Amino acid sequence: MHRTRSLLADEVTKLDGLPITTPARTLLDLAATGLRGRSLEAALDRAELLRILDFDELRALIARYPTRPGTSSLDGLLSRYVAGTVGTRSELEELILELCDSHGIPRPNVNSVIEGRERDFCWPDAGLVVEADSYTWHRSPRALDDDRERDVALTLAGYRVLRFTWKQVTRRRDYVARALLAALGAP
Repeated sequence: MHRTRSLLADEVTKLDGLPITTPARTLLDLAATGLRGRSLEAALDRAELLRILDFDELRALIARYPTRPGTSSLDGLLSRYVAGTVGTRSELEELILELCDSHGIPRPNVNSVIEGRERDFCWPDAGLVVEADSYTWHRSPRALDDDRERDVALTLAGYRVLRFTWKQVTRRRDYVARALLAALGAP
């Protein structure tokens, strides 16, 4: 909970009779508290996924408060944000996006359908698919078989597939970054 001295009528809504800030105003307030990067983007993703965010309203708030702390960060994020795209679905996927950002690796498409199945990450121009394999979802023999079948389907369709585990992404970040850069043809 926080308080503010300036809250206009169009920045407030009600939930179960309680006055609360609109999702757009909440995002602006989060940015003002210092939330940045993937954390702020994850909040934006969640609001968009829940279909509670009005992007025009958010842009109007950014224009209304151009010098407010966090506004420039939120505006920068919004300028490269693509509404309607699927966000990440796990902490491991978040870590991979953070790794991409920190190593200057272009952002992939996230959780998009390729060859009839949803894939964690894809760089379509490079023909590269990356799967984030956590023990939670990939430990059974059936999951192992399914993963291999998915890889075969992608390979036959002309894609290259890289798989990274939790341990690799958290403890061998440079290895994962070098592998991604090499697969993407970066120098």
